[in-house]
Amino acid sequence: MSRSRPTGMSPPMRMMWRPTPIGVRRSAILRRSPPCPFRRFPMMAILDAAYSGSFHNPFIDNDYHYDIVTDMSKHCQVLGTRAHVGNAVSHSHRKTRRTFSPNLQRKRYYVPSLGRTVTLTLTPKGMKTIDRQGIEAVAARLIESGEIGHLK
Repeated sequence: MSRSRPTGMSPPMRMMWRPTPIGVRRSAILRRSPPCPFRRFPMMAILDAAYSGSFHNPFIDNDYHYDIVTDMSKHCQVLGTRAHVGNAVSHSHRKTRRTFSPNLQRKRYYVPSLGRTVTLTLTPKGMKTIDRQGIEAVAARLIESGEIGHLK
């Protein structure tokens, strides 16, 4: 069993390399190491929820309402358009994986039934859908599906 440094490693890896103690298998060392905190709680259900609340400021006699939305994935809230995955093809036809992101825009709409403005993340096709169907119908559908449930 050789205890010398491996020669085929890159310089940064060679600096980090440490020999394992005699009589201890490398797999035993890996099992002993603490697990990644993100793997223990897979997606942390806390991050999926939308929170809202309100508080009263007695100094200026004002009520504040806040919405904290933590589920911020890159998708159109009306149509559900998400990023696609494909190949970037070079001149020599080498293929490397890449993502095709949707053209997302943040747009504010006033919803009379809610009596407030709503900020939505939309693609241009989603904006045309709102123009065609009307913001009332689209907002009702989004609240029913839970996409913007924090506005109830």
